[in-house]
Amino acid sequence: MPKNLRVLRRKIRTTESIHQITRAMSMVSGVQLRRVQSRVELSRAYFRRLTEIMSRVGAGDTTSDHPYLRRNTEEKRIGLILVAGDRGLCGGYNAGVLRLANQFVQDAQVPVSVVPIGVRAVDYVRRNGWTVLDKASMLYEVEDASQASRIARAIMKHFDTGTIDSLHIIYTRFVSTARYVPTYEQLLPIVGDLEETHQAVEYIYEPNAAEFLHDLLPLAAEARLSYYLLQSLASEHAARMVAMTTSADNAEKLGEDLVRELNRGRQQKITDEVLEVVSGAEALG
Repeated sequence: MPKNLRVLRRKIRTTESIHQITRAMSMVSGVQLRRVQSRVELSRAYFRRLTEIMSRVGAGDTTSDHPYLRRNTEEKRIGLILVAGDRGLCGGYNAGVLRLANQFVQDAQVPVSVVPIGVRAVDYVRRNGWTVLDKASMLYEVEDASQASRIARAIMKHFDTGTIDSLHIIYTRFVSTARYVPTYEQLLPIVGDLEETHQAVEYIYEPNAAEFLHDLLPLAAEARLSYYLLQSLASEHAARMVAMTTSADNAEKLGEDLVRELNRGRQQKITDEVLEVVSGAEALG
């Protein structure tokens, strides 16, 4: 067999293996996405309801002195939660949030301490020599509600103790299976949530509205952070599913092209052999 035909057969086998692997990875990511997506929907409903209650209770501005609402005009140190993936093979998912984080740190007027979540975030922070505020966590851990709450409380504690003056997050907002957007949000102090227009409701509080909101604000901040972390995890699975589906389709198309090229080579080989036989017969005749 000519050398080029052997090479083509080897390429075809390799392409078939790549197609099988990427198709399997796409299916696995699809299953993981559906599981996390249901968690995202539940978390979204919970977070929105908490925000609505918080806005209605805070309509009277009874707790403007709460640390989570207090505006610090002289920030000396800020915290940044950087959420990226645990693995690659997910297109431009990681590149988008890392680029946004790099821009945020460069534009900051005060020192930034980073809490990396996800292996890619940890590696990026280490390579750039950024200050780490808290130990890193893996992104897959946030799928468990108790782990997500633990991570959120540990991070928020740095704001509660005054280690940082504000807390920000860069994550990937999950819009749909085909769309996920690198996003920046300020977590603490809370901005915007209590500024929404809601008609005040005459609730009966025990002991009073101020203390109720005082207990509600940390719960709402924790729910918000957990919601953002889940969105990042769903976005990673969606990005990997799309990337692996595209790779599988490309591998399948490449395999078909290689098979056609192999068939043409075999036909050419047969034609050459027939011509040699005919030419030999004519020479002898």
